[in-house]
Amino acid sequence: MSSEWMKVMLEEIARKKRRRSRSARKPWRVPGPGAAPGRPRAARRRMIRQPARDPSQDDTPSTLRPYVTSALIAACCCAFLWQRTLGPEEGRRVVAALGAIPAVLLTDARLPRDLQWIPRYASLFTCMFLHGGWLHLSGNMLYL
Repeated sequence: MSSEWMKVMLEEIARKKRRRSRSARKPWRVPGPGAAPGRPRAARRRMIRQPARDPSQDDTPSTLRPYVTSALIAACCCAFLWQRTLGPEEGRRVVAALGAIPAVLLTDARLPRDLQWIPRYASLFTCMFLHGGWLHLSGNMLYL
């Protein structure tokens, strides 16, 4: 009985996959004016695909200089360089004291006295300036 049921279920799944694969051939968005129905399929596909987004450029006209963004990038880099000058043990203490720890934020848990450098809710702000490595820092600054 269970083997028959399993066969029926597998056939149903295969039928749904076939139906889904036919509908998946439709483009996910309406092609632009250059992708008329008379063009070859490859040309239509090229019109639909979008290039990867580069966060270092944008088309929005701006007359103001990004002072706040530049200041945040500088603050994050300075905090990261300060973090790197610390030894491994002191670095762990800094992350524990300045990082956002959910148990400390959401419950009555407390850090040891020697790690209570700031009020517990201030760690929501200070944790934004802590980074785990060069790749973490550069990825965050790229999208900032």
